[in-house]
Amino acid sequence: MSREIKIRSRFLLFFILLGIGLFNHSSRVLAQDSPVPNEPGQLWLLIDQARLRNPEIIAATKKLEALQQEIQQEKAWEDPEFTLTQYEAPSNLDLSHPAQTWYGLGQSFSFPGKRALKGKIAEKEAEYQYEMLQTTIREVVFKLKSAYYRQFFASKGINIHLAHQTLLEEFTRSAQQKYAAGFGSQQEIVKAEVELSKLHNSLLALEEDKIEAETTLNAILNQPADVFLETSEEPENTEFKHTLEELIPSALKNRPELLAANLQIQKKGISLSLAEKYIYPDFMAELTYMESHKGEENKWMAIAKMNLPWIFNHKYQAKIRQIRLEKEETEAELKGIENKTLAELRILHSKIKSLEKSLNMYRNGILPQAEQSLKASQIAYQSGKTDLLNVIDSERTLKDLEMNYFETLVDFNQRISELEKLTGKDLN
Repeated sequence: MSREIKIRSRFLLFFILLGIGLFNHSSRVLAQDSPVPNEPGQLWLLIDQARLRNPEIIAATKKLEALQQEIQQEKAWEDPEFTLTQYEAPSNLDLSHPAQTWYGLGQSFSFPGKRALKGKIAEKEAEYQYEMLQTTIREVVFKLKSAYYRQFFASKGINIHLAHQTLLEEFTRSAQQKYAAGFGSQQEIVKAEVELSKLHNSLLALEEDKIEAETTLNAILNQPADVFLETSEEPENTEFKHTLEELIPSALKNRPELLAANLQIQKKGISLSLAEKYIYPDFMAELTYMESHKGEENKWMAIAKMNLPWIFNHKYQAKIRQIRLEKEETEAELKGIENKTLAELRILHSKIKSLEKSLNMYRNGILPQAEQSLKASQIAYQSGKTDLLNVIDSERTLKDLEMNYFETLVDFNQRISELEKLTGKDLN
């Protein structure tokens, strides 16, 4: 009896463990298909998910996989050919009673080196598509970061406007109390109410910007547009230590567009070698067996063929000239991309360093001074040394400077993201 209990216990334990395993597996599957939660500060998580889910990246990946399948096709031999000939058929076209039946098996042979060159061209095309995939990934990551920073700016702007709205409401109540006590003027109350109305309008625009940024993020992540995304975290990066001299070699070496252009030049070079080989003939060999139906001896026959490219050599020479011109065109395009890269690199680096200086000025001087100015205006207003209009002006100035600071912070990080796309290198 105890043995049966042990057996049952083991079976029960087995099924419990099996159920737990199936549950965990299904949970992982559901987690893969579920929308991506945007936790504050998890920009790297969104980037990883975009690499897996973004339709543009998926399409570029599939194209690369398809091109890789083409390499073996280009290297392969031509298909053998089987022929069946009914010789000297009767005048009534009765093919079942010919005088002879010929069975042939033939194979075409390219001039030595042609198939190998075709395979190398396919390999270069696959390598080119790989660099195009990297370009697509960089572009998608840049778009995602831009949308992420725009969402942060809109959210931060909303919070700033709500905080200043609370301040203005306090100012308005204070002005109303003073006016009721016979101090102050109605103009101050009207001015405060006008500033509140301006804040409400600006708040509506910021909410629209936030929705637009969230919708863009959802599109990049390939999930429904109405999926809720948490507010993005404030970018921590406020300094840039990379020199222009350090970035130039990296850009020229790693930018996917430059690598892709170089691969196109290499591909044109191989295509030129292949075109030059087309002036040499291709061959075909066939072995045929003849079966006689009139008592004659059965026989074998061998056939060899080759094309004669020298007859119309002008068309092959034209092909060679065409590919040479295309190669020169691609080399000129590469030089243009290099010049454009260096120009954009210098402009971006200059803008980033300028924005970095602005951020330092805001943090270390402008914003603290504006906060002190508002506090001094509030104290002076409470003691009757100034009017509410000066307080409102100080409040508006602080609000505008706070918005300018965060706009500069976002612009700074977006420019770095653009530089990352340009150099093919992570800089944060």
